[in-house]
Order: sequence, then C-alpha cells, then structure tokens
Amino acid sequence: MLNRLQESGPEIHRGGGNGADPLSRIVGCSPAIRQLKRRIQRFGRVDFSLLIVGESGTGKELVARAVHDLSRRVSNLFVAINCAALPETLMEAELFGHSRGAFTGATRERRGLIESARGGTLFLDEIGDLSLPLQAKLLRVLQEGEIRRLGENEPRSVDIRLISATHQDLTGMIRRRAFRQDLFYRIQDLQVRVPPLRERLEDIPLLTRHLLKRLGVNVIDEQDFHRLMPHLYGQDWPGNVRQLEARIKRLVTFYPNFEEGGCKTSRSAPGLKEQRNAFERSIVLRTLQQYSWSRNQAAASLRISRTHLFNLMRKHGLMNENKETPM
Repeated sequence: MLNRLQESGPEIHRGGGNGADPLSRIVGCSPAIRQLKRRIQRFGRVDFSLLIVGESGTGKELVARAVHDLSRRVSNLFVAINCAALPETLMEAELFGHSRGAFTGATRERRGLIESARGGTLFLDEIGDLSLPLQAKLLRVLQEGEIRRLGENEPRSVDIRLISATHQDLTGMIRRRAFRQDLFYRIQDLQVRVPPLRERLEDIPLLTRHLLKRLGVNVIDEQDFHRLMPHLYGQDWPGNVRQLEARIKRLVTFYPNFEEGGCKTSRSAPGLKEQRNAFERSIVLRTLQQYSWSRNQAAASLRISRTHLFNLMRKHGLMNENKETPM
C-alpha cells in the first residue's frame, strides 16, 4: 500500500535486508501505478536528486524507499524526516548536528541526519515547509558536498542522494519568493508525480485486501468482501489511501461482519451505475492528463469521438479540472 510518512521525528532505515521486491510494497495494477513502478525502476539505476510530487496521503515516502532499495546505495541508510514536523531551530540541529556547547542544552556533540545518511539517501518530506535560511544551507550541501555542524568551523564531507517530496506547488512558491529557485533546480534533476486514488479507482479492491490483511481481518467469504466494495466507490477520496485506510478501520470496528449498518447492501449503497460512473470518470480524467488535456489526442486514445469525449467531461464535471502539477 501507498501509506504515509510518520508525522514527526526522523526515521532511519537500512534497506535491502529482507530480500523482498521493493516494488511489492506499492499495491496496485492500474495503468497509473504500472507507469509509476516503471519510473521507480529507472530512478533506482541512477544517482540524481529526485523530487516526488503528489497530494497528501498518496504514499510519497514509499516511492522514495523503493527508489533507495533499488539503488546502489541500498546497503547504506535511508534517513527520512518531515520538514513540517519540527520548528526551524530544531530542524537545523537535526539536519546538521552540533558540537558540545553550541547552544543551551547541547551537553554533547551530535551527528546530524545529513551525516547519518552519508553513502545513503536523505529523504526530506514536505520540503516546501523548509525555511528560507535552511534552504540556503541545504543548497550549499548539495553544491559543495559538505556540511558544518552547529558550533564548528571545519567542514565535513558528505555523499548523499537527496530525495524530496511535497504536496505544494513549488513553482508558485518561487513566484511568491517562499522557495529558492536555485534550490528547486538542485532538488529536481528528476521528478515524478504520485497519482491520487481517484485516478486509480480500479486499485481499490487490491488496496482493501492488503489493508484488511494488515489489520488482521481474514475475509474468507468472497460475498463478504464484495458486500464491502460498494461503500468504497463513488467517492473522490480527497485524503487518498490514508482516507481509505481510515474508512476501512471504521467499517472493521463497527461492522466486523460487513453486515449491519455500514456494510450491508442497501438502497443507500452505491450500485452498479454509481460504480461504473466512478470508474468511467477515472479513465477519462487519467487519459486527459496523459495527453496534457488535448481533447483530440485523448479522444483518439479512448477510441471515441471528440463530441463524445466532451459530453463525458461535462457529465463527470471535468470541464475545469486542468489544475494538475506537471510531472
């Protein structure tokens, strides 16, 4: 499943230990996920900086982990930190480390996360929340390949691969002077967009099975499983896989047999028509995005007329949806 980065504090992980396919943790077989996995494989073969963009809850950290585990750095550390989780003063000490006495409370020297990631991968989630002063210091690290701990004058050389992620529009932040343009070009040698759940609704059954298994819910009866499905379609899922997980937890808690109340097939549950419409909308939206909203190309790919495509866009409220971040 594509799940979330923990909300606070750094995470240090050494990959390559269990022999599992790194891509197996990304659950789905939709065209959008197959394309994402192909890109991850390519990114693992090179050592350039990578920017992962996508909405909250889509699983940007799992993409970063998979790239690390497929890279030559797999035997070294994967160090992750959420830039939105710590205030600026603590973030600087976390990233760069400090010497003893560098500030009040620094009773011993401490290695920072950038040094900890030496030879491996540093993952900065929500890099758009990094302050401008720290952006400048990070830029120097990427340009010079060295850091200075707080309270020290001597630089220390570091060799890291930086993978960043954000749900924000960094180009818009650059225009507002909230993000450095020179840093932007340093962190996005490569860029990939993680698709939201509404663009891969066909993955919901696989994701649901995976989540139920992870939650320890053994659904043997296929009728029980299919009884659950109508309650997971017909939504846009603004919270993406994170929201899907929360929904399944509630259903498992209050309706463990998938019967009374929330999981019983009823007139209020989405029927075949609603599910078909949701699936149709996801296909049309994905195709339009694939061809940069060119209706001629999208209609040709879908093997329908341009007029039919226009009617489908109007039917599903897609006339004003061209707001996606470019990959």
